[in-house]
Amino acid sequence: MKIYVMCDLEGITGVVSELQAKPGAPHYEDARKLLMSDLNSAIEGATQAGATEILVYDMHYYGLNIILENLHPNARAILGKPCLVPPQNGLDETYSALFMVGLHSMAGTPNGIFPHTYTDDIESVHINNTKIGEIEMESALAGELGVPIAFISGDSKSIDEARSLLGEREYVKVKESLTESSAICLPPDITSNLIRDKAKEAVKKINDFKPFRIKPPIELKIRYRHPKAVPSYPNLEKLDKNTIMAKGDSLIELWKELKPK
Repeated sequence: MKIYVMCDLEGITGVVSELQAKPGAPHYEDARKLLMSDLNSAIEGATQAGATEILVYDMHYYGLNIILENLHPNARAILGKPCLVPPQNGLDETYSALFMVGLHSMAGTPNGIFPHTYTDDIESVHINNTKIGEIEMESALAGELGVPIAFISGDSKSIDEARSLLGEREYVKVKESLTESSAICLPPDITSNLIRDKAKEAVKKINDFKPFRIKPPIELKIRYRHPKAVPSYPNLEKLDKNTIMAKGDSLIELWKELKPK
């Protein structure tokens, strides 16, 4: 059984500040260790339940956050943050499920930890007039390939967001958001156990999860905060000075056109 894992840093146990989340910041190395605790716990849980092959995609900043020598031996990792959508990052129909470790809420979420959608320049992303964040976008891209989202860990706001659109999956709330830069945090010994147990349960229930699919026709719209941030891509429809849009039958193909570089 193959599991694809996307990991980010903002939704990791104990991470609440730019002093931790930004590469080179004073507490960044501490945050990397917390990332490895959450990530390896998810891998261990999946392995205990029968996963035989696990591929991890490091989503945060430059894709160099994983401490490779500490990575669980049952996993491999894509490092370097290639600017490509998941199918070109190794995700395909042969995977049984998608896991997300350390995800954050979408741009504009009140009191979410580091709320944003891919870049700080983006104000909002809509699919067929539904506002979505990274959790929903990546789940839908995987869903187009027939791969269901099975497990998500993150702060309370990201879990609420995911549950409202994706329904019942296996969730772990590692911290209760207070503001964009503060939270009530559980210690890593506790979250490690929670993540391992929920990841194990997700693999055991793998056949219960259905892919999150967007029925065509699909309208993908991205609104930027400033006109100068709007990219100049070919074959795009520009709705106004801040907003671009594309329409089609494949979200994967639309995201190739509009994804921030």
